[in-house]
Amino acid sequence: MSQLAVAFFMLAGVTALVWTQYRDVLRRRAERARYVADILPLLEQPVLTSSGVDFPTVTGIYRGHEVRIEPHTDTVAVRKLPSLWLLVTLRELLPVVATLGVMMRPRNVEYWSPYDKLSHDLERPATWPEGANIRTDGAERGGELRRLIEPHLDFLRHPKGKEILITPKGVRFTWLAEEGERSAYMVLRQAKFTGDPLDPELVRGLLERCLAVAAAAKAGAA
Repeated sequence: MSQLAVAFFMLAGVTALVWTQYRDVLRRRAERARYVADILPLLEQPVLTSSGVDFPTVTGIYRGHEVRIEPHTDTVAVRKLPSLWLLVTLRELLPVVATLGVMMRPRNVEYWSPYDKLSHDLERPATWPEGANIRTDGAERGGELRRLIEPHLDFLRHPKGKEILITPKGVRFTWLAEEGERSAYMVLRQAKFTGDPLDPELVRGLLERCLAVAAAAKAGAA
């Protein structure tokens, strides 16, 4: 076989490989876009933003408020299946002077949260669920924000409730949407999830919680 023929077959093989990978990327992007498709009617002016084959982030307006809905794949924790966190954020200036983070069962690998950067630990009230860890960046004023969490202790008690974050720039609730499929992760080290669409009622409930915390913060400052 001539060198030209060998070069042709090598080029053909590389082209086929590149096309296969590109096709897989397009397929995964389409699958992950479908994951958030059902929640788009909840919002006015919804915008999808994606990077590579990650799940898209959705921004828009909910009941007159700017919100952000971010499915986030986490593969950092050792000896643990990948997690798909759902970060639901109300982006709005609030009359609070400190940040308060309540994290359930922290593993010190929650890189997607500012929780580890908060400098002061607060005492957990006796009525709060075990496993709730409270931190703030302002020990004196941050403690006052615990009252805003009280109506949402049911969220913290739920096995999938992960974090409530209150800052001067808004409110965020973080929920465990899914854990990765064991077989795909143990064999291929891939973060593969069921592919079931995101439940609009779940998202609506988290958005309503964000709005309720913000409203309570404003009422307390009045």
